Amino acid sequence: MKIQSPSGYLFIKVGLFLICSQLFYSCSSDSTGLQLMDNQIAWFVGEQPTFPKQVRCSWINKDNEERISLTGFTGSEGIMVLVHAKDENIVGEYALDGKNSIMLNLKKEGALAVFLSAACKPVSGKIVITEHDKENNTVSGHFEANLCGKGNFILFGKTEVKEGQFKKVKYLKTQK
Repeated sequence: MKIQSPSGYLFIKVGLFLICSQLFYSCSSDSTGLQLMDNQIAWFVGEQPTFPKQVRCSWINKDNEERISLTGFTGSEGIMVLVHAKDENIVGEYALDGKNSIMLNLKKEGALAVFLSAACKPVSGKIVITEHDKENNTVSGHFEANLCGKGNFILFGKTEVKEGQFKKVKYLKTQK
C-alpha cells in the first residue's frame, strides 16, 4: 500500500473545495450575481456593487395617484427610485419618463455628484416591480438607467446604474 504525501492530500483537498464552491455558487446565484436579504437594495455603478446601510420605502396615495419612493443610502451617497402607478396594482414595468425616475448621489473625483435619469436626453432605463405583498407591505423588483449630471453637476457627465435590485423592501403607506 502506497502512502500519499501531505502535499498530495493538500492538492486533492483544494481541488475538491474549488469544485464544491463552483457547484454551490452556480446553484445559489441569480442572474445579476447580487445576493440580497429581505429589506435590501443594491446596484452596480461600473463593476462595483453598492449595498447601502439604510433602506426606506414610502407608499403615498395623493389625489388618487399611487406613488412609491424607495431610498437606499450610506451617509451622503445613495439612490432614490420613484414610481408613479395608475392604481394599487403596481406590479409591472415602468419606463423612466420624469414621473418614474432614478436619482443617484455619488462621490466622484472627491466631490459629491448628483445624477438624474430625467437629465439625460434621451432618457433611457426602466423600473420593474416584480412582487407586491399587500399583507406584509413589501415590494421587490429591479431597475437600470443611464443617469446624467444636471446644473453644477453637469461636469461629471453621465453614469450608468446596472442590475439594480430591491428585495421585499417594507413600505409605510400614507394617505395625503
